[in-house]
Amino acid sequence: VRYCGLSNETPYGVGRFCELARQGLGPKVVSIQNSYHLMDRNVFESGGLAESCSPRHYNVGLMAYSPLAGGALTAKYLDWDAAPENARFKKFSGYMGRYNYPMARKATSLYDMLAKDKGMSATELALAWVYSREFVTSTIIGATSVEQMKENILALNKVRDLREDETIIRGIDAINRMLSDPMKLPPVDAQASVPEMWTSVQDIMDDPQGKWPATG
Repeated sequence: VRYCGLSNETPYGVGRFCELARQGLGPKVVSIQNSYHLMDRNVFESGGLAESCSPRHYNVGLMAYSPLAGGALTAKYLDWDAAPENARFKKFSGYMGRYNYPMARKATSLYDMLAKDKGMSATELALAWVYSREFVTSTIIGATSVEQMKENILALNKVRDLREDETIIRGIDAINRMLSDPMKLPPVDAQASVPEMWTSVQDIMDDPQGKWPATG
């Protein structure tokens, strides 16, 4: 075995495996498979993994799994009654219940509103954002139909939009700041309503030097 990949690893674990490989005591680590999406970005970005995995250090590529948060970021579950009966959240009661926390639903609603404001679907926004991240070398998607597979692939066409329209990234970052890791927070409502939060997001998109809203 010459090369290997890690999964759900920590910065310490990445460093340990890579240092052992440098000593000839194991295969070279070339990838890490961790959850990474719009509602679960801070652990990788701010928790030390992005630094450990960067080309400047151990040069380990992120294979992001669950880029749509199990399907939550498609926004199809915001209207539970309208969601398809064969959708996984309906078929498997309690599956990924953290994405149904009130603040996670608020975050999903805001990303959906941002996507519509920019002429794309919530799925396209969520996937294009992950595809555009410089440390992501591949994504692990869970399409269950040909239609879903097509949408997952065609979202690549939206990457340019994210790179050319800085207001999209400002909007995404504003939502992330207001509702950071929403599915890990207690299942209680943030004080502000979704419309109030969306107004704040629009203000940041229009004026990046403006006052940032308080976090949820």
